[in-house]
Amino acid sequence: MRAGQVRREIVYSLRAVAIFALYGLGLLAAYRAGWTALDPDLSAWPWWWPAVSFLAAILLHDTWFYWIHRAMHLKGIFPLMHAQHHRSVTPTPWSIRNHPASPTVF
Repeated sequence: MRAGQVRREIVYSLRAVAIFALYGLGLLAAYRAGWTALDPDLSAWPWWWPAVSFLAAILLHDTWFYWIHRAMHLKGIFPLMHAQHHRSVTPTPWSIRNHPASPTVF
């Protein structure tokens, strides 16, 4: 393991967590303001809708994650947003994190 690897990964991970916490707070504020289509009343939907929407969300997220990850390997983007992830010679619990600006931090 390279010197400073774990410390660097922890710092990047904590930055990423802070960014996504702000993103989550923004989503919560949008929900409370009524700016989303989220409806916690499941009786307003057909019985099959929760399962179908859950599966659709997984499929859409995995597709998005795959293509964003592929894009982060492009020459102009890689050094800016993804090289940090590949600097981890020996994986640690913290090395899964990418650059805090990366859209695939989680």
